[in-house]
Amino acid sequence: MFYLHLDGKPTEPVRYPINYEKVKELLSIEGLKGDKDEASTPEAHAEFMKKVREIFIKPGKAQLPPVNLQQRY
Repeated sequence: MFYLHLDGKPTEPVRYPINYEKVKELLSIEGLKGDKDEASTPEAHAEFMKKVREIFIKPGKAQLPPVNLQQRY
């Protein structure tokens, strides 16, 4: 997949690692759509949209949390 910039040159998309602690925080926002067919509340949607970019770790901004390998086995 490539993106076209305004100058017409194709570039590859930038891929950032994901902070899964932030994903858990996003998923715990009260009022987001759950397993049922209800819609998210406007407030929950606004909160999600405000914070969704925080799940991506940009170089030099933060480090991934340490992984405890003992929990995996």
